[in-house]
Amino acid sequence: MDSNMASVVKVFGGLSGTALDWPQLVYTGDWLRRITEYGGIWYYEYMLLNGGTLTAARSYVCDVFLVGGGGQGAASPSTGTYAYPSPGGGSGYPAFSLGRTLGEGDHAVAVSTAAAASIALDTTIVAEKGGNASAAASSSSVGSGFTGTYYLYGDTEYPAGTGGGATRGSGSPTYVTPGTGGGGCTMKPNVRPGPAFKRPNGATRNWGPVVPGYSGYGAGAMGRTASADIGDSSYAAWTTTPAPGLVCVRIAVQ
Repeated sequence: MDSNMASVVKVFGGLSGTALDWPQLVYTGDWLRRITEYGGIWYYEYMLLNGGTLTAARSYVCDVFLVGGGGQGAASPSTGTYAYPSPGGGSGYPAFSLGRTLGEGDHAVAVSTAAAASIALDTTIVAEKGGNASAAASSSSVGSGFTGTYYLYGDTEYPAGTGGGATRGSGSPTYVTPGTGGGGCTMKPNVRPGPAFKRPNGATRNWGPVVPGYSGYGAGAMGRTASADIGDSSYAAWTTTPAPGLVCVRIAVQ
């Protein structure tokens, strides 16, 4: 028995050997499920990691929390050997709704990179994507996006990362420093994510605080170069993508 299940069994008076009655849900996409506690109430919680169809064998009352996908970083234009700034993408927006009906039958779920996240209940709940950055020889700007704190299910007792923080980057005659993407939702309360960096493919310089994968769901992509004509051919291989969004569903343990 894992520690999470053991805690629930202890709370419920030592139901040793008794299986908890998981909701009768099936999902065609990838998901994670767990039993966890929010505000003294135990929940079955499902993290829907990509798009699919969620099918319920009967009706349930649920809460939902969504994060839209991060925004794209902009490609740095270059003129001769001069590379211009390459700004990062914005953070995906959160959305939540409590006490909703997850009715019997099929429910469409959309989760992807650089796209809004949504789940179809009696009405469709949508979390918008972060804005894409733009870059030009004369001007560049980071992607717009969410800049506040991600609170799980809107509960200020459960902060889980901070959006915003996308930067413009800088350029020079011989190299370019990429802008960082906006932060994402960690799904871990009280943890602030770093920028959404992925290690450049074949790059020869240290690009700053590189983390494995992404800083969190909905994190914006860092800026990227579009041309090898900036003094170092390894930059041409360097590309990034924004972090995908997320849809979470929780149902109280009965």
